[in-house]
Amino acid sequence: MKATPAAYRFNCAQRAHVNLLENMAQAILCMLFSGLVHPRAATGLGGFWLACRVLYALGYVVGSGADEKGKGKGRMIGGGFWLAQFALIGLSVYVAMGLL
Repeated sequence: MKATPAAYRFNCAQRAHVNLLENMAQAILCMLFSGLVHPRAATGLGGFWLACRVLYALGYVVGSGADEKGKGKGRMIGGGFWLAQFALIGLSVYVAMGLL
């Protein structure tokens, strides 16, 4: 991959996609569950999560070159998706506690 930057960027795109798939199931489930009681908050957090995931993927692919020392560090621009994801998990727990 060091010889061809295109192969390195393709590898980064694959990593960003797999990372999305790893996190998407729990984020969507939390959006659905918390949206039953707080639809606007779940929609806002879900939109923020999605925007940050797009920035994460773009930063990972575009911001990483094979000759760059900080390989893949461009993804940090979209790292705010963790805040939205943890907020969605917290909102889901809040809704679950309210149902008890």
